[in-house]
Amino acid sequence: ISLAEYDLPDFPVDALPGSLRDFVTDVAESIQVPFDLPAMLSLVAVSVVAGGKYRIQAKPDWTEPINLYIVIVMLSATRKSVVFQLITEPIRECERELSEKLKSAIEKCRSEYRVLEARQKKLERNLAEGKGGELELEQVSREIAKFQWIYEPTLVASDVTVEAVSQLLFQN
Repeated sequence: ISLAEYDLPDFPVDALPGSLRDFVTDVAESIQVPFDLPAMLSLVAVSVVAGGKYRIQAKPDWTEPINLYIVIVMLSATRKSVVFQLITEPIRECERELSEKLKSAIEKCRSEYRVLEARQKKLERNLAEGKGGELELEQVSREIAKFQWIYEPTLVASDVTVEAVSQLLFQN
């Protein structure tokens, strides 16, 4: 379905709060892109920053997180990457800082998993050689199945497949 078939309304930039509206307007005019692009990406940036901290109560018995998942579709060479980089750079900096803070915990987690795998392989070899160890192998297998990974944080992703998105959502 061609998106050009529909006459869509302009993004309501005036509905944004003052400083965000000014930022979106300045970016759109400076980089010569439609207002929709920096506006939508700015809303995503605000969503990332507020993620997990707030919920909207749609009804007395229904709440939703305020996170947004937005897909921006534009033709090639329309300066999407420039605007994306500009708006997401502070978030990417935060992502780098989080990664640095978690670096030792992530490596410790990986090491613990490798030790479990090595124990499992050794027990499997022992069992194959008739040396027993079935119960211990069963316990190690349960530990591996219940293992709690610590993943490197990903706050922003681009040009990813559906499979990769689902994996990132699971990990984060």
